[in-house]
Amino acid sequence: MDALNDLAKEMPVVFPAHPRTIKQIRNFKLTEMVCYEEDYLINPIKNKNQNVLASPLLSYLDFLNLLSHAKIVLTDSGGIQEETTILGILSSTLRNNTERLITIRERTNILVGNKPNEIVMAVLRLINNRITERRAPKYWDGRAAERITKILVEN
Repeated sequence: MDALNDLAKEMPVVFPAHPRTIKQIRNFKLTEMVCYEEDYLINPIKNKNQNVLASPLLSYLDFLNLLSHAKIVLTDSGGIQEETTILGILSSTLRNNTERLITIRERTNILVGNKPNEIVMAVLRLINNRITERRAPKYWDGRAAERITKILVEN
């Protein structure tokens, strides 16, 4: 939450939060660090200065729409690392490792760890030094079924 709030001073931060995450934010008394849409509707004055906007769970299509319009995505999800790769959106993985190494090799994703200062520095560096050599990995073209069918028919 510290990293998100620091980044929110530089750019809008939208945080699609799972209900369990919102519950933990409340349990750990971090509600002053995020504006949750439901809370904002109840008490907009209290929440107007919060820079991180947390949204309730989104449908898959709404989430993809949000991803596709992002400048950069911070995640701990391997699936989202893949989705941002296909969408051509830079991704920063908030872990020290990833099972999606191809996203690192193709320069669509970087590992930034989980220390707030390192996250902020890495994200700002990525945004300021926009990586232009990003590309989807070979065979990530949506034509896997055609290739598989061809192999099955030929054999």
